[in-house]
Amino acid sequence: MSRLSELSSFPLGLALALTPSFAHATCTQENIVRAGAVADATTGEILLSHGNVDTKFHPASLTKIVSTLVVLESIRNGHMSLNQQITVASSQDGYGGDKLTTNTVLSLENALRASSASQNGIYIAMARAYSGGESAFIRRMNEIARLAGAENTNFINPNGLFLFNVSQNCAGHHTTIRDLFRILHYAQREYPNEMRQYFGQPRIEYNSTDPNAVSLPLLHPTSALLADRDAIAARENIIIDEVKTGYIRYSAAHIMASAHINGHRIYGIETGMEQGASTENRWYRIRDMALLNSFRRVRDEFIHVPMLARYQPYTSPISSKGQTIRVTFSGVNSFASIQREPMRSSPAPERDNFLPVSMRPQSPQSSQSSQSPREQVADILPANDPAPVTLEM
Repeated sequence: MSRLSELSSFPLGLALALTPSFAHATCTQENIVRAGAVADATTGEILLSHGNVDTKFHPASLTKIVSTLVVLESIRNGHMSLNQQITVASSQDGYGGDKLTTNTVLSLENALRASSASQNGIYIAMARAYSGGESAFIRRMNEIARLAGAENTNFINPNGLFLFNVSQNCAGHHTTIRDLFRILHYAQREYPNEMRQYFGQPRIEYNSTDPNAVSLPLLHPTSALLADRDAIAARENIIIDEVKTGYIRYSAAHIMASAHINGHRIYGIETGMEQGASTENRWYRIRDMALLNSFRRVRDEFIHVPMLARYQPYTSPISSKGQTIRVTFSGVNSFASIQREPMRSSPAPERDNFLPVSMRPQSPQSSQSSQSPREQVADILPANDPAPVTLEM
C-alpha cells in the first residue's frame, strides 16, 4: 500500500491535522547497530571495541551534542545571547514525552541547561532562533561535523527525531562511532567548560535570573551515571565528566560519555542497546551499565598518577634476579625495581585510532633501553631491604 493510499484511509480531519513529519515518522526497517568502543582522548587510540566503529547508524538524541555546538559557536560570535528568550516548539515527530512543552518560554541559557534532559522541542526552538533559521542551523551542524573530521556523518534535523519534511528519510540522518569520537573530541577542545556545565551535572538547576525560571518543570539527566557520579568515583576510580544519551525505536538506545581514570581522559560510546528502565526513575540502566563496564575494562591501561616516576639505572646486590632500576617517587624514599621481563626491543603493536592522521599527536621515539611507566612490570623493593614488597600498579 502506498503512503498516499494509507493516508487516504484516515478520516479527513485527522489526515489534515498530521504534519508531514508525523505522517512520515515511522521507518519501515530497523537500523540497530550494536557496537561500542573506549578511546584515549589524548592519543586517539581505541583501547577496546566490539562491533564495527565505522558502521553508520541513526544517532537519535546524540545529535544534540552537535546542535549545542552550533548554539555555543553562535553565542561566541555574538549572534545569539544566553539571555535571549526562546519559545519551545513542537518536537515535529508527534512525540509527547517532553516536559518542556510546546510554547513554553525560557532563556537560551536555561534551554542549554536542560540539554542533559534531552528535551526535543527546545532544539527546534534553538534552530529557529538561529540566524538563517532551521536550514542554516542544520547546514552549520554538518559543517562543524566536517571541522571535527567526521567524514561519514550527516544530520537532517537538530534533535535526532524524524523528520522535518517529506523529502527526508530515516537513513539520511546518520553517523558512526568513530565520527562521534571526533565530534566529542572537537567539543572538548573548543568548549570544555560548557560541555561540563550542560552535559555533566548530576541535576539540572535553572538560572533564576530568567523571569520564567520559576514556572519551568523539574528535569533530570537521562543517565544514571551522572546521578551516581560521586559513588562511581569513590567505588570505581572512574570520574564521569559528561554524558549524552539517545533513543528511538528505529536504532535503539545509545550513550556517549567522557571520563577520567587516574588523570587520563577517555571517551566511551555504546550503540544499539536495549532500553532498560529501572527503579527511582534511573532510566536506561542496561545502557548505562554497558558503558560503565567498558570503562572498567580499560582501567588497567592507566597507572595511578603518583606512580609516574623517574626511572634511572641502578646497581643492586640482588640484581641477579633481573634487571634493576631505581624508581624515585615524589615525597617517598627511593625504591629499587626488579624487572621480571626483559625490556621490549620493539614498540607495541599499533592500535586503531579515531583521530584523522593530521590531528594525531606525534608519538615519541621508541627506545630499546627504556619503557614507559604503563609498560613497567615489576615488584617494588625498598632499596635497603631485600624482602619483596608487591605494589599493584
